[in-house]
Amino acid sequence: MAYGPRVATELGLRFIISSVSGIGIYRTWNKEGEDGPSMPMVCEHTDFQYKSPRKWDFNTYSTEVVSIALGTNDLSIGDGRIPRTKFDSTLFVHQYMAFITSIKMHYPKTQIALLSSPLVNGENNELLRRMLLRIKALADGLYPNDKKVVYHFFEPMMAHGCSGHPNVEEQEKLANKLTPFFRELVK
Repeated sequence: MAYGPRVATELGLRFIISSVSGIGIYRTWNKEGEDGPSMPMVCEHTDFQYKSPRKWDFNTYSTEVVSIALGTNDLSIGDGRIPRTKFDSTLFVHQYMAFITSIKMHYPKTQIALLSSPLVNGENNELLRRMLLRIKALADGLYPNDKKVVYHFFEPMMAHGCSGHPNVEEQEKLANKLTPFFRELVK
């Protein structure tokens, strides 16, 4: 997600990116079950290895906004060589909510921003949008005294970079779309 640093730099924000290629909220690209750890399994480890004893010290930094951009790999069909079970939207929403609860445990007053994926197209794009709206409603209900969860829905795109990711020009377009969204959050 190269557009993230560009947005933060343009807005004069300090930022930390926690990102693992191919990872999802409950399943990982081209893998099933224990073959691919999920983001909730690795995010509290400084090296993103879910069996690692090296844990992140959440007291080191505080944050005003945590943006979450997950779903691309959960919804992926992989490369077709490894059979994948049917996508489970209930499990996705449940795991996403558990992830938000974990974030709120460490950063109780943070603003949660849900980002869709520009790489999810067609029916899956609509499914991801519906699930993110459901997650927003659940989180707002669970934390009624906190800032309301916000979201940004990217328009779907056919990426032309390596391995189906956006190239430099496409990253720039994504950053240009995302900058006004974050500008409103941090003003």
